Amino acid sequence: MKIQPLDFRAYFRVGVQAALLLLLPLAQAHAAEWKPQRNTAIVVGVAAGSALDVTARVVQKIWQDRNMLPVPTVVINKPGAAGAIAWSMLASREGDSHLLSFATPTILSNHILKQSDVGLGDITPIALLANDYIAFVVPASSPIKTGRDLIARLKDTSKPFNIGNAAGAGNANHIAIAKVAKAFGIDPKTLPMVIYSSGSISMTNLLGGHIDMVVTALYNAAPHHAAGRVRIIGLSAPKRFPGPLANIPTWKEQGADVIHAFWRGVIGPKSLGADKIAYWDQVFAKTVATPEWKDAVSKNLWDDTYKPSKEFGVFLNQDYRELQGLLNELELIK
Repeated sequence: MKIQPLDFRAYFRVGVQAALLLLLPLAQAHAAEWKPQRNTAIVVGVAAGSALDVTARVVQKIWQDRNMLPVPTVVINKPGAAGAIAWSMLASREGDSHLLSFATPTILSNHILKQSDVGLGDITPIALLANDYIAFVVPASSPIKTGRDLIARLKDTSKPFNIGNAAGAGNANHIAIAKVAKAFGIDPKTLPMVIYSSGSISMTNLLGGHIDMVVTALYNAAPHHAAGRVRIIGLSAPKRFPGPLANIPTWKEQGADVIHAFWRGVIGPKSLGADKIAYWDQVFAKTVATPEWKDAVSKNLWDDTYKPSKEFGVFLNQDYRELQGLLNELELIK
């Protein structure tokens, strides 16, 4: 019998193919394990010490204290243009997930109202973290004691009734009261809004008797309510808050199926890869599970409403469409 010589080249090819097949799952796993390679920045469009800045620094401290990231994280303040300056920074960093930003409903209203070029197509949703609900606040001496009293007063146009809001028409506070007005058959365009540059200034004017009501974040009003200086007659939350605020009714309890929040979320530049999104998904899932985050949520009267990237993206698109419709009804879109 003639013995055929061994084809070592064929054996080599088979061996290489087998090795590649064995290494493929390892390569895929390695690709899915992206981590930041240099310092990570969180840019916020408000001054240091503002509410959104506080949120960013809570997250930064959790990451730092628990060594959640392999690199340092810094918070960069870029106030101005209602947050648009900060969000426009993302546009120049397409695909770079070393830069994140905190976002609020203002990023949507800015785009709808043509006050900013940054839209949903220019960012990557990373995480929805918390909701900040809107309080409807009157002085303690006001004859308005319930939501029904407020609606009756708004329908009575025989004398002035001024409502303070910060810091711009069409923001979350304005939308919250517009929703309540609509629920009771009041044209939201007729609401007598007075715009102030900050929530603290609007509250000062309420306490000074210069306006009749303020719509503002619950956190801004809660200390004055607890001290008896003001009365919160309604809250745009799905349920009552516990403890000292348990006497504040929701609008749902008072006949208006209205839930509206000044949400706080995290976004990144557009075109982030799936591996980078997966990385930030697991980081934020761990972040919101920490006692430190739970403590911040409780202290600041937020509602812990974490959504990962994909769910946050769905939420943003739905919120954009609803907000566009309401701003159109308010005749604010030019």
